[in-house]
Amino acid sequence: MPLDDLDRRILRRLAADPRASQRQLARECQVSAPAVADRITRLERLGVIRGYTVTIDWASVGYPVLVYIPIIIAPGADLGTILTQLREIPSSTS
Repeated sequence: MPLDDLDRRILRRLAADPRASQRQLARECQVSAPAVADRITRLERLGVIRGYTVTIDWASVGYPVLVYIPIIIAPGADLGTILTQLREIPSSTS
């Protein structure tokens, strides 16, 4: 799935601001809004864009501690099942 310069510009902009509108992206990339929409749809379909996220200030909503726990997954393990199980932990956020 080769990406061209426009794909990369759109991806960089979305990485910086996932809430950027297609019109805004089009203006910054100097293409039409429908062209941006087509590119984003294609990048989503190809799995290049896998979702959109927000960054939350957890302390402001009552979770003052942020912990990252590295996990080593055994070769051949079902990553989908592991991720599903991790997401089911009530106190985990991602």
